[in-house]
Amino acid sequence: MSTTLLQQFSRQDALETVIGCAHLGVWEIFTENGEYLIQMDGQSSAIFGMPNREHTLDFFQLLEACYPEDRARIIAEMQGLMQQPGEKKVIEYRIWSEATKSWRWIRSCGQCLVPQGASQPHILGSSQDIQDSLAFRSFLQQMDEANERTQIMLDATPLCSNFWDENFNNIDCNQAAVLLFDLHNKQEYLDKFDQLSPEFQPDGQPSGEKAMKYITEAFEKGRVVFEWMHQKLNGEPIPSEITLVRVKRGDGHIVLGYTRDLREYKRMMAATQEANERAQIMLDATPLCCNLWDENFNNIDCNQEAVNLFDLKSKQEYLDRFFQLSPEFQPCGRSTAEMAQENIATAFREGRVVFEWMHQKLSGEPIPSEITLVRVKRGDHYIVAGYTRDLREYKRMMAATQEANERTQIMLDATPLCCNLWDDNFNNIDCNQEAVNLFDLKSKQEYLD
Repeated sequence: MSTTLLQQFSRQDALETVIGCAHLGVWEIFTENGEYLIQMDGQSSAIFGMPNREHTLDFFQLLEACYPEDRARIIAEMQGLMQQPGEKKVIEYRIWSEATKSWRWIRSCGQCLVPQGASQPHILGSSQDIQDSLAFRSFLQQMDEANERTQIMLDATPLCSNFWDENFNNIDCNQAAVLLFDLHNKQEYLDKFDQLSPEFQPDGQPSGEKAMKYITEAFEKGRVVFEWMHQKLNGEPIPSEITLVRVKRGDGHIVLGYTRDLREYKRMMAATQEANERAQIMLDATPLCCNLWDENFNNIDCNQEAVNLFDLKSKQEYLDRFFQLSPEFQPCGRSTAEMAQENIATAFREGRVVFEWMHQKLSGEPIPSEITLVRVKRGDHYIVAGYTRDLREYKRMMAATQEANERTQIMLDATPLCCNLWDDNFNNIDCNQEAVNLFDLKSKQEYLD
């Protein structure tokens, strides 16, 4: 075995070497003529802001370089240690540095000893500038606190979050990821991530291949959003919206993934679609032609009866050719377009309007109608629902009734006897022409009056 340095050096030489490497300054405090003195080596002198050589000076003179609020504590510790031979103490305090123009933290360690032949105890100790190590320790503490805050915020995020490195490794996640998939811990999420998607996505692509494409796209473009089918370990599907975002980390990048659970959204959309389908079925089954107008006077929807009434091919054809389904002018002589807008505006303003209207098929066949326009709430706005009642049968019936009445009147007037009619209240309500002739009157009304 080769000779070691400790074997070659005296204990004193070895101790001096170690002290020098540790940047420790050695000092001794003792009393002389009732005064406390401190003897320092060069390193101690340098720590206390003096030239790097041995110094002996009054302890309280040196104390002037210490931070004012630390001085009383230093004196108490030193005097207390002087009264306890064999005891050791460690104290940290601040001194002023002219070089850096700042207060620097110093750690001093001392032991009370009684030298041979001495009547008063001495304190032998060392000092070390710990400002840089404290700053580093503070930095590490701040980093730990920042990381802890970040982890708390990440775990408190209601979205499942995970991290991908540039080698496509899933390296971390938050607590929401564990909860979303009913797992035991984050490690289980990382270990079983591939099992949290079915083998194939709904579009038929393998989940593994498709995931790699999206992560690659996020690294290249910085952001990508897409829908994804996840699943729990028991196979329960979890439709999701994934957002992948590239972020800087050190000299490289990672991709953060955010997973939004769409199950409630999908249920809501399915319920909304079902409600819309029921409403559409009911609307289409209504035996009246129905259509909807927005606040800009756009015809935005209709039911199947509107298609049937005008012998059209589809609802879109009804919407596209609506103004061809009325003649240019209404029977009153006014412009159809002008009257239509006027009536819709009235419905928006007053809430309801009913009027007769002349529609027509694309062939020109007239369709006399009764239109009812009603204002209804839709979201934050209003629309007008229009109901069209086909009056062709009613008009035919009224024409037939009028014709029958005219025939009856002709037959009554041709009767050679004076005839009149009384109601239950003994009112003389009608007569024939022979009654006028019989009494040489001018009209039937004069006969009644």
